Amino acid sequence: MDNKVTVTIYDDLQCGDCLRFNTMLEESLRPKYHGRVQFLHRDFPLPKHSWARQAAILNALPTHIEPARNSWTSLSPRFSMAALQSALPKRPSLMQASTNRPPRPAPGTVYLVGAGPGAPDLLTLRALRLLEAADIVFHDALVHPETIALARRADKFAVGKRCGAHSAAQSFINKRLIDAAQKHAIVVRLKGGDPMLFGRAQEEIDALDAAGIAVEVVPGITAACAAAAHLKTSLTARGVARSVAFVTPRVGANEVGTDWQDALQAADTGMIYMGAGEAQSIATTLLAQGKPGNTPVALVESASLAGAQQHITTLARLSTGWFPATDGGPVMMGVGAVFGKVGARLAGLPLALAA
Repeated sequence: MDNKVTVTIYDDLQCGDCLRFNTMLEESLRPKYHGRVQFLHRDFPLPKHSWARQAAILNALPTHIEPARNSWTSLSPRFSMAALQSALPKRPSLMQASTNRPPRPAPGTVYLVGAGPGAPDLLTLRALRLLEAADIVFHDALVHPETIALARRADKFAVGKRCGAHSAAQSFINKRLIDAAQKHAIVVRLKGGDPMLFGRAQEEIDALDAAGIAVEVVPGITAACAAAAHLKTSLTARGVARSVAFVTPRVGANEVGTDWQDALQAADTGMIYMGAGEAQSIATTLLAQGKPGNTPVALVESASLAGAQQHITTLARLSTGWFPATDGGPVMMGVGAVFGKVGARLAGLPLALAA
């Protein structure tokens, strides 16, 4: 295990006393950690003669090194205060004031991380690194357990939404993220697929912005792309499709529905999220708007996972109420001519062909 310690020191380049203090601090820490310490310097302008503020910053930091972390931005208050007392013997009142009024720690950062369509090995490297460094993780219901387990040192909480199951209110999730950022440096909100597609990311970003919390988004592979990869079918096959629409007919409580069918009608390929429970209604609506009854429909359950299943049918048959048996995994629906030759391409795989 690498026990090297990285210490971040904040310098005011305009303050000679501050620079002398930080140099002294480095020299006092080096022998304590027997050469295992390296220093990073950050520019941190301070008001002139603001030793109380400098002391307060150092005094508010943790008193020990966490063995699980190879990098830290903390200094021991014992070392900090001793060094300050040595450097500033004539300023005890400022030292006492800083001890009594430590500054409030800056809030952490909330990362909205895409967990991808299911398979843990489809995570991005950035997502993996954030999970490994996370202090706390709030994850969706459909995130794979092995993906959640990558956050080994973090506290983990399920806050996802699933149709037909008890779900946390979005306002409650927003508050938990804000509260967590006040206590932890790295807060991960782990979302299935890509955070910015049908994942309520905007509500969370807006709430965090309003609370003054830093937020970053880490993209993930969305289910539509995973379904296309599973079927080995391009959503924009040359000569067949030049446009794709990602839609969902699902609306939340007290929300106004959108004209999703118009977007799907205008696109060459349509990918429908969270539509399995409304498949018959979706097909009927598209037929009423002029889509041909023989338009191919691809249904992919649990795309990217070992137990993924696929079925090819048509809008006409789907409108009769037919729907394949599933194992309870999420089902992605694809509508369009690009799926017309999927049957031949998937020769040898479990496939239900419908005329």
